[in-house]
Amino acid sequence: MQYQCLTPQNFVPPLLHLEIGMVNQMWDNLVEWIDEEVEIIPLEEKEARTKLKSALEERDNAKAEKKDSEKTVEIEIREKNGEIKALKAALRRKDISSDEKQQVNMRLTLLQTLISEQKEHLKTLKDNLKLTEDKVSECKKKVENLQVQRGKPESSLIADIELLLEKYSIQREAYHGGDFNGVCCRRLVGNTQNIFNELRTLMSTKKDDRCEDRLIDEKIEKMELISGLLDAAFAHLNISYPNGEEKAKANKAVCALLAYWRKVGLNVTLKAHIMEKHACPFNNKWGIGDKEESFIEQGHQVGIKDNRRYAGLTNFEKKTASTLKTRAAASHPLVVTCKNTVMEFSKRKKNADGKGIKKVKEEHVKAEKGVQRDHYVNESMKK
Repeated sequence: MQYQCLTPQNFVPPLLHLEIGMVNQMWDNLVEWIDEEVEIIPLEEKEARTKLKSALEERDNAKAEKKDSEKTVEIEIREKNGEIKALKAALRRKDISSDEKQQVNMRLTLLQTLISEQKEHLKTLKDNLKLTEDKVSECKKKVENLQVQRGKPESSLIADIELLLEKYSIQREAYHGGDFNGVCCRRLVGNTQNIFNELRTLMSTKKDDRCEDRLIDEKIEKMELISGLLDAAFAHLNISYPNGEEKAKANKAVCALLAYWRKVGLNVTLKAHIMEKHACPFNNKWGIGDKEESFIEQGHQVGIKDNRRYAGLTNFEKKTASTLKTRAAASHPLVVTCKNTVMEFSKRKKNADGKGIKKVKEEHVKAEKGVQRDHYVNESMKK
């Protein structure tokens, strides 16, 4: 940030990306804990992980030592250079005696030697940091290779968890940096109770002997409550043009979420800070549900669809021209009218109450989820 004293004011909190960041952070924390405490790990991988932890500590120590030395040494070098400049100016004086000249030269030699030693010391620290970073990279690569070898459904709990999520159409997307996208995040928190119940059973039947069932139950209970609070908070914030009661529910859910978030020990990242300090004040003033940025995320899917459609075109200019031509044709008023007409005729008929069967079912599910969200908020207040 160029001007750190100037803080942003009246910005629109990016609701969808707040949800993506916090849901992924919650799930990554759970997966890391499972991999450390519950997963059955071969002896070779345990040794590799121990070496990795040791390498990380060495790197952090080397980084801290280099940082501290740079602060003090650079100041000392600057002071010595200033003294050297003054001594060289003294040597240019015409009235300087031979004895004074000899003393000044001795002092110059001493200062230059000290500066060379200090620069060499900084270089040594820098080289040491580079060695520790290389060691960390080597240990990480070894651990990752061992995890790949272990990553079979019949022998890996993490792989089984990925298969469990696929039942709910939840998967990590490559175009999203290996994280869950917005749709998958909502599916994850929207099916909190079912997913965590199955996860608890899966972990209890396939765990390392050193891990107690009590620890699994405690961790699952905490993460289930966090997931339920995420669902409640973002569901209330996503309401367009909220009234006073809906704003109050959103405030209560967000406060409960962040209070329990800190209690569990999850890091308060920039997204969590925006959620805690900025989302509700903005929602109370202007409403935030109608300003969220789903259309930006949708651009990923549109781009992937275009890439697949014109995968055979290797010429960039022709590929771009064809893509723009297709998008222009799809947005033509006659094409849009035709699409809307087809959609209107393909709608299912309504029942006697004037509501479609699917609509009735959606309202029933929505009511159940509302009760479940209130339950998670109230439970967090008791903790």
